[in-house]
Amino acid sequence: NGFHGAVNVVNSTVSGNTAMQDGGGIYSVSTLTALLATIVANSTSGHDCSGAVIGRWNLDDDGSCGFTATNHGQSGVNPELGPLQNNGGPTETQAPAIGSPALNRIPLGTKENGTTLCPGTDQRGVARPQGTKCDIGAVEPVLPPPAITSPNHAAATVGVPFSFTVTTVGTPTPSITEKGTLPVHVTFVHHGNGTAVISGEPKTTGVYHLKITANFGQARTRYTVIQAFTLRARTGPPAQATRTR
Repeated sequence: NGFHGAVNVVNSTVSGNTAMQDGGGIYSVSTLTALLATIVANSTSGHDCSGAVIGRWNLDDDGSCGFTATNHGQSGVNPELGPLQNNGGPTETQAPAIGSPALNRIPLGTKENGTTLCPGTDQRGVARPQGTKCDIGAVEPVLPPPAITSPNHAAATVGVPFSFTVTTVGTPTPSITEKGTLPVHVTFVHHGNGTAVISGEPKTTGVYHLKITANFGQARTRYTVIQAFTLRARTGPPAQATRTR
């Protein structure tokens, strides 16, 4: 399919390298280098890539490798790698941070030239995937399970501005919805970044039982978390009379 080179780099992380000129990470001159499911980043001198480089499902942080969205690549994107350290396994590694664009990119069963890009384990022997899809690079971070992390209750006062943030953990970033009746003048807004906000100035008192749903992923890979949420709207203390002399 055109993504096979004389040198093939698969499920790897090339980071923190240097060169006198170009190609701080990959310098391909006399041969064609194929990169698959690989991160090239943090070159301290020279560009990440130079020469004949092709591939799919890759990421670079300076735009020099020619990765394109058509080939499921990300170009000029920070992979948010952690420091080189002992993350388990026989060698030191750089693990992508939670929220890294390298996470949950490669669907299960993806192959290029007969090579599986979502293998059973990463460089350290940790199971892949840890999310709904495999990560780009050598390390598959162990992520917290998808969850709604904010409390399942809140209180508001009638006639007083109120705001409550629904928070989540897990990847991919979930869509968050709400079912149930909210107090008059109170709304629910999903922000698309793993949070939603219930806010407004309640007009009526009462106990409002809501169902907050966070959907991580889609179709057969979707993972759903549901939280029973209670919002209590109550009256505040009576206003104090102001005396003048």
